[in-house]
Amino acid sequence: MKKFSVLIAFALTLCLAACGFGGASDEPVSLDVAAISSGISSTELFIDSLAPIANERVADLIGLDLTNCLYYEFHTGAGASGEEWGVFECDSVDSAKALVSQLEAHRDSMLETYESYAPDAVPRLENAVIERAGQYVVYITAENYSEAKTLASSLLAA
Repeated sequence: MKKFSVLIAFALTLCLAACGFGGASDEPVSLDVAAISSGISSTELFIDSLAPIANERVADLIGLDLTNCLYYEFHTGAGASGEEWGVFECDSVDSAKALVSQLEAHRDSMLETYESYAPDAVPRLENAVIERAGQYVVYITAENYSEAKTLASSLLAA
């Protein structure tokens, strides 16, 4: 019976993978980054008021190498909520994968800072949403992180 259950679980995993579930696409896709940005900014995911960082300052302030990004915008709050969001269109899938790693490092750095500085922000950072579809990446840290994950997934599936 145990072997049968393992076989069923393996078969289900293969089916989900074949249907495109269970991971980010490694194929280039075409998405409307303005619609993704609008979709995030028009939500009530955040407790803080978030404002855009000027594009020429994002790389330095956030610590990202954006040389392979064709489009990006990043919003952050003035308070100590840890909330922020970014949308990125990279020149390739590999560049987007590298950006995901950079965003994970940014999140980890923020988490380390906020653990002692603003512990209320820690759950938001621990549950940061970093989603990729092809060469697009969405990053969200929000009060409502469960809804943020759902939103990011739906915007990247459009």
